[in-house]
Amino acid sequence: MATQNEICTAIKNRKAVTFTYRNEGKTRTAELYRQGDNQTTKVPQVRAYQTSGHSESNTLGWKLFDIADIKGLKETKNDIKFPRKGYDPDKTPPDEDIYTHCQVR
Repeated sequence: MATQNEICTAIKNRKAVTFTYRNEGKTRTAELYRQGDNQTTKVPQVRAYQTSGHSESNTLGWKLFDIADIKGLKETKNDIKFPRKGYDPDKTPPDEDIYTHCQVR
């Protein structure tokens, strides 16, 4: 399981990451932008832009991941592409109800 500290370090370093999610065992690559706790469920989550790899929905792009389900998190050498369309550090998307601990600025 990834820790919130590892997530915030990757956000601070502005590096893309690879990881597996849930019990899929298949790798994803994503850029992490905002980490915090869901205000309703209190579950730690991360807002990310998935750039490649496995996806249950067969789509890439903006997603919310539960941190407890992220396994094998590794920073890559690739810098994130900031700012990504659809990301504003001063606005929270409607589907993201999180109290922010760290984010790309």
